[in-house]
Amino acid sequence: MPTLQHAILIAAPIKRVYGFLEEIERVPEWLPRVVAAQRTSETLSGVGAELAVVVEAGGRQSSGTSRCVEVEAPRRLVFQSSLDIGLTSTMTFELTAQGRQTHVEATVEYAFAGRGFSRLVGGLFGNALAKKDIEAGLASLKSALEAKPARRQKAPSAP
Repeated sequence: MPTLQHAILIAAPIKRVYGFLEEIERVPEWLPRVVAAQRTSETLSGVGAELAVVVEAGGRQSSGTSRCVEVEAPRRLVFQSSLDIGLTSTMTFELTAQGRQTHVEATVEYAFAGRGFSRLVGGLFGNALAKKDIEAGLASLKSALEAKPARRQKAPSAP
């Protein structure tokens, strides 16, 4: 099973980063190729929280599920996903506080259930594509978390 890793330093406290990742329905905001996500579980977050996802893969949309299978707040989250194109994956986020910043390491293990040519092509191109997606996803996560919230304007004083 191929394994990919990428890390990034985010200028946000660990609890904020963890909280953002824990809101699993926000995945389309930062993870490339995820075009839709809808919670299917009664569990809001943590172990057992589950999503129905739609992913753009190979020029077409593929449906699947993603489920949180392990949590160690605020340091670790593990999600398992399965798509109808035969792709399964486990994505692990390890968070480490570094002052007011957070070091995030993402590890993705994935497998293609296809046979023959489709499995070969998936193996040849899957690593490069998955690596780009992980890097882009963490960069988007960083941008979302480091964006400055809009400042509230003071209400005009009464005369």
